[in-house]
Parts: sequence; structure tokens; C-alpha cells
Amino acid sequence: MRIFLFFSFVTLLLGLASCGSRPNSSVSSPAVPVIDVESALADLQDRLKLSDFGSRVRYVPLETNDSCLVAAHPKALVTDDYVLVTSRIGTEHFVHAFERRTGRFVAKVGHRGEDPKAYTDFTPYYNAYNDLLYFERIPNQLQKYDWQGNYHGRAFVPVWPRRPASYFFCDSLVIGYHEPSVYEPVGSRLLSVFDETGEVKDSVPRLSGFPVRKEEEIACIGNSRITDWGWLHYAIYKDGSISCFLSNVRPLWKCGESIRLKDGLNDTIYTWEKGIGLYPSFVFHTGKEEEDSQGGSVRDSWVFGVFEASEKIFFQYVKNAFRVIHQENAATLSFLEGKSASIEDFPYEVYNGMYDKQTGVTRMALWGEGLEDDLAGGPSWEVQGTSTQEEIVGVLEAGEVVGWLEAHPEAKDNPRLAPLLKVKEEDNPVVVIVSDK
Repeated sequence: MRIFLFFSFVTLLLGLASCGSRPNSSVSSPAVPVIDVESALADLQDRLKLSDFGSRVRYVPLETNDSCLVAAHPKALVTDDYVLVTSRIGTEHFVHAFERRTGRFVAKVGHRGEDPKAYTDFTPYYNAYNDLLYFERIPNQLQKYDWQGNYHGRAFVPVWPRRPASYFFCDSLVIGYHEPSVYEPVGSRLLSVFDETGEVKDSVPRLSGFPVRKEEEIACIGNSRITDWGWLHYAIYKDGSISCFLSNVRPLWKCGESIRLKDGLNDTIYTWEKGIGLYPSFVFHTGKEEEDSQGGSVRDSWVFGVFEASEKIFFQYVKNAFRVIHQENAATLSFLEGKSASIEDFPYEVYNGMYDKQTGVTRMALWGEGLEDDLAGGPSWEVQGTSTQEEIVGVLEAGEVVGWLEAHPEAKDNPRLAPLLKVKEEDNPVVVIVSDK
């Protein structure tokens, strides 16, 4: 958790709009399926299970050799044919490509740096239309690589009025997502749609926001990581009021032929269509979502970390933002008054959730225990995303596997866990894929 004490002009932006028109169907329309978070919380499960998301689990141990050692905090991007794993140690970052079917190492993909082929951020964006990987190079480029590590030039990113925070692709177009900003007025962009020369072809604005506050009213601005898939950003004012929003790490994705959006400022999953804009596809019902604090509204709960498979939707949900930020507010005001203040880690309540598109059933459980493997009887793990085949994906680090096997010696007699039995302590991770296929 970081606090930045400085004064600045702050406006929080709320709401979504389609290109040139309102969404085709209102959020309250019966045609929009409702994901009932409130009821699921009242009937909380001990754990979510792999069978909630599919009928088959596959373990893919990744090849280990001196050319492809995966570091800490591995994240996996899984396509039809490949697995891309990003990892890091301190300030060093690594990107390795492996075959999806065998786990065989293919290539290192690009590098960070200042030379013409380098990228700034090692977060990968996969373009299924040309089978290339894109990496951001600040201030205005995306560097392109194939899975064999070959460089394919660059795409240009429009940075006015602000550089996008995340990217997705539709045919030859790039969709840039602008996360909420504490520095921009109402009407700033939600989406920029542009070609690879950087020419904007379309855009989607935000419509509303909090009243403009004078910069001298601001006490501090801060942010706090909730999980790997969401950060809470907030501004605390001297009068005790608060503005906040939640940023999603992967706000854009594709399911079937639909490109989806989950913004950090509301509880709706939208579909974007070229030439049409945004319209709601699912809405999360969370019950009482806003509390009033000295004249300013602040969200008490947020849905984030949404990953959509063919028949299921995985999501994460956080409570207590209101109470936690007020604790931070009290500590900050004490600090500004010259008093000692103890700032503790945020006591968020975080949950994993699953929505079944066919039955309309929503199940939820506390986050932190991972998904229970009731399909093969293996170790539990946390969801990291979905593949291009709309399968649920996770990663098990080698140390986790070895420790679990030591605690479960009976696993050696389970043929479904055979891929895990050869994993050694210093090996590369194991990618886990859950599907109905």
C-alpha cells in the first residue's frame, strides 16, 4: 500500500456510454442477465471447485533448462497453440513461450530496454487476428513479436488526451482502454479505437463524475493492491470525504465473437461492437453498494477480476472499501495535523465467484484458498485467466507441487496426476487448464 501526499486537481469519472448513442439495452432490462452476488454471499460456499468451471483438468509441466528458467510471480497467457509465461525477480523481467500441448520451450520473447526493438512493460497483449504478441513501449508504441521471438515492427498509440492503460484487438484495429483518472474532467475517453498508424477511428466517452473539487481541498491520493487483478485508487479530502475507483488489470477480453468490457466504476459487463458501440450483456447485483460519507458517495463493494469462459464467468468481489478507506483517512488526517498515526494493511474481504450462464446460478467463496480440484484430486490454485479456447487457466509453481505431493503420498497412485509426479523443486511451473472438452 502506497500513499502519495501531494495536492492536485481531482475528478473521479463514473459511467459508460456507447459511441454516439446510449447502450442498446438498459442495465435494468429483463433481457440483461443478472449475476446475483448478494444472494450468493448469503449462501457462501466453503470453496469453489474445478467442476464449477468444467469437466476436465489438464496439467502441462513447462520444460526446464538454463535457457528458459521462469522466475517468481509467473503469469500465463494461453492460446490455441502456445503458453506465454511472464515472471520477474526484482527489477528483472522475463517472457518465455512454450508449446501448449507438450510444454516444450519455444523462445524468449523480446526484452525490456531502450534499443529500437525493446519494450517498456512486459505485460503481453495477444492479437488473435495476426497471431502476434504486443508489448507497450512508452510513450506511444506497441512492439510486436511472434511466438518464436522474432520482431515484427511496431504499432503507434494515440496519447491524446491520455495513453490507454490496456489494449485489445478487433481485425486490424486496436482498442485502447482508458482507466478512470483522478486528473481528467467529465467526458474524457473510456475507449479509443485506432489503427496501427495511431489514427483514431472511433472513441467512447464517459458521461459523469464527482463534482470538481479544488486542489487545495485534497489531503492525499493513494492506491492499494487487492489481488493480482485489481487495485483500489482513492483521493481523501480534508473535509473527510472520499473519492475512489477500482482498476481492472484485464478490462477487455473476447468470448466467442463478442468483445467484452468490465470497467472499474460500475457493475456491468458490456459488449463492444464495431460501428455500434457498447451495450450491457451482464449486470452484477451486489445489494447496497454505496454509502454516504459527509456528502460524498463512495463505493463499499466492487466486482473485478472478471474472466469469461464459454459457459461460466469467474469474478472477484471485494467488500469493506468504505470502512478501510475511512481508516486510512483518519490516519492521514492525524499525520497532516502532526500527530502519530499507524497505517495498517487494508482488511479487505475478498471473494471468488462463479456464474453459470445456462442455469443462472451464482456461487461464491472466500478468496485465498484457491479452487478445489475435485476433477483430478490435485492441489488447489487461483484462477489467472481464460485461454483463447475459453478455458479456465491457472499456474502451479514447482515448490507448491512438490510440497503438496509430500503431504499427499497417495497421489502417486492417481493416474490423473501423473504429469505432476515428475516435477522437481527447482523446475518451471505447471500450467493448469480446465475445460469441458
